[in-house]
Amino acid sequence: MIKRIKQYIQNILLEWQKVSKPDAEQVRGSTIAVLVATALLGLYIWLVDGSGSYPTWDSPLTLLLLILIPLGVFFMGEDALANRRFLITAIACIPLIIVLINNYALKLSHLEGFGMSFLRHLFIR
Repeated sequence: MIKRIKQYIQNILLEWQKVSKPDAEQVRGSTIAVLVATALLGLYIWLVDGSGSYPTWDSPLTLLLLILIPLGVFFMGEDALANRRFLITAIACIPLIIVLINNYALKLSHLEGFGMSFLRHLFIR
């Protein structure tokens, strides 16, 4: 029994020697990547679940934001998704198309909010 425990611990130590351990530069780079991704996700959630009064989609600046979202999706797509890049970009264009149709074709009241509040304003009147 003791021999098996000793062998088990030796195997653990042997495997631990095979593990690659990151140096300080790799840890710093990974930490920065996590912090940036967390900040972007927090900004996205803040926009999606924001108040109904921000932003209003009738100014040129907010329409520019809606144009930049699909462009960002297209250019930041990875090569592995190259065959789906156009589909993903088309899906990202849906909010832009809804706002343009509403503002210029239907000429209904201006849409407010982003994400969930945008959808509430669009479908629940």
